[in-house]
Amino acid sequence: MKYGYIEGEERFCLVLSLIDGYDRSVIDDHIGLSGSGSDAVKTLQRA
Repeated sequence: MKYGYIEGEERFCLVLSLIDGYDRSVIDDHIGLSGSGSDAVKTLQRA
């Protein structure tokens, strides 16, 4: 989970990435203005 800054909107966003432990590739990710538990569950289900 990581924070990013959107300069044009002067806001922060949240990046949640599900990474493969073997080859470190990103399996699925979520980028949004908030990061709740339901966002994490949806990301895991999509993966």
